[in-house]
Amino acid sequence: AATAGVVRAAFAFGVSQTPVVEAVDPLKVSAAESALLTLRGSGFGTAADGDALVVAFAGRPCAVRSRADGQLTCWLDRAAPEPAAASDGPPSVWRSSVGSAVVDPVATDLV
Repeated sequence: AATAGVVRAAFAFGVSQTPVVEAVDPLKVSAAESALLTLRGSGFGTAADGDALVVAFAGRPCAVRSRADGQLTCWLDRAAPEPAAASDGPPSVWRSSVGSAVVDPVATDLV
């Protein structure tokens, strides 16, 4: 006979452990062009950490080219063959060891 058990888990949020995106440069990019973008903030980790880092803008992947704890650069390919229906929106950053980044509202005014 199978028995039911109770599994208890805890969740903790720590700002010091959470990546934060504070700025994106350039702030505006045409969906018809490819661009090298720089994200500044904290908690991105380094390539030596071995963590996966996934960056996207409005669902479009941005290939990480370099990263340090406070800055990363990524290559955003143009939306081909046609611009995406929704080409604006904040960046999303996910780090495998700690999860999704907090995005400062200043960094969300992107096209």
